[in-house]
Amino acid sequence: MLQVPKLPVAHLFLVMFVTACGASPHSLELPQAQAASLSEEEMSWLDSKAPTEPFDMVTNDTPHGDRFLRQRAQPVVPGDQALDALISRMRATVDKEQGVGIAAPQIGVSRRLVLVQRQDKAEMPFEAYLNPKVVSRSEETVVGWEGCLSVPAGYGRVERARTIRIEYEQLDGTHQSDDVTDWTARIFLHELDHLDGILFIDRMTPDALPLMPKDEYRAMRKREKEEEAEQAPPVEDPTLAPSAP
Repeated sequence: MLQVPKLPVAHLFLVMFVTACGASPHSLELPQAQAASLSEEEMSWLDSKAPTEPFDMVTNDTPHGDRFLRQRAQPVVPGDQALDALISRMRATVDKEQGVGIAAPQIGVSRRLVLVQRQDKAEMPFEAYLNPKVVSRSEETVVGWEGCLSVPAGYGRVERARTIRIEYEQLDGTHQSDDVTDWTARIFLHELDHLDGILFIDRMTPDALPLMPKDEYRAMRKREKEEEAEQAPPVEDPTLAPSAP
């Protein structure tokens, strides 16, 4: 799950600092399982809470949680009515955590579905992406700080492609593609990694180890915000501007 940086920052988020880097060292091509409707066990899990009640995040700091997060998620079937229940629980959870993205495995359902807040669109809507995949990525990359509610230990720097093309399905079965870049591309790449059992700590740059504890990271970001505010030029009061003749 991803969250826009705020102060104080207590949840998963990404903060992107753009730098020139080489191509990503990671690629993953795995066989795709057959799509199937949500199972009775998955539906029972979703029905254990009200539609608007958030789920606890699955985390990697327990053996069971780590094993679950390391699974490759199974495809969903567009049109499966149970997906509405899954999406509503994911939305309740991402809203609670003030995130900008969440993957189904993070709430205990190992399915290929993510919610992403499209901050590159005017209304910044949350949109559901079924069976999404990256079909191309730019050679140009950027390095940015990432954290994850599924990784409580802290934050690290991750190299990602600046621009990607994704393909996905909608609830009605329509196939779509989209080109996304910068912040939005980073969100998608982070969330889609969850669908393949990959955590951001697997992609950290060698110089980023070990993880920065969350308290230290928040303190660093606070200092940076204060420095940016001190260096920003003063804003003129428009009410004091001279009137046009």
